[in-house]
Amino acid sequence: MYFAYLLACFAPVLVVRRGILLLTFGAAATAIVVRAIQEERRTRAQVGAPYDEYCRDVKRLLPFLW
Repeated sequence: MYFAYLLACFAPVLVVRRGILLLTFGAAATAIVVRAIQEERRTRAQVGAPYDEYCRDVKRLLPFLW
């Protein structure tokens, strides 16, 4: 879901190609990454070992990379 948010935030940068949109994409991407990390920490604290097993199989934000 977070990857879809990143794509949606990047779409205006591709269409309009203005520098300010690249800056706002950077800010949005930073916020999304921070949010994903925070949510992962909370879920790990609540669920424990089963969530660790899930994290080994599923990437955090970018499919097949991270």
